[in-house]
Amino acid sequence: MHSDEYLNAIHSSKVGFEFEFFSNSDIGKTKEGLTRALNKRIQIEEKAHSDFTPSETVYKLEPDNSGGSGMIELVTGPMKYPEAKIILAKTLKWIKENGHTTDRCSIHVNLAFDLSIMGPEFDMKMRCTICSLGVEILFTLKL
Repeated sequence: MHSDEYLNAIHSSKVGFEFEFFSNSDIGKTKEGLTRALNKRIQIEEKAHSDFTPSETVYKLEPDNSGGSGMIELVTGPMKYPEAKIILAKTLKWIKENGHTTDRCSIHVNLAFDLSIMGPEFDMKMRCTICSLGVEILFTLKL
């Protein structure tokens, strides 16, 4: 059973994703397909780690050759947790139907908690929890 404190933290958090994958189509058709699937505007960037910062309404699609030639990355802006669950499910479905992943692809999950709601004690608890889990946790999905 989750405590009210942790449920409040989840529902007042902001979540952003970075999806690394290979598409069966060119970048233009990939953008069109993801735009329809997610109902979001998507901006194509020419290089990895571009200066454009995604928002809740505009995401970015850019090359990410860290997993090999042709790998691309969809970067979302921060969004509320309930919407993040839907975006996660829709994006994974789209990748499964229109692309693929390898063991070099991953999903990065970025979390931010509203400390004005949760308070500084919560921040310290979360820092300790995250440190005990390790500096970075990587998830590899086989679709």
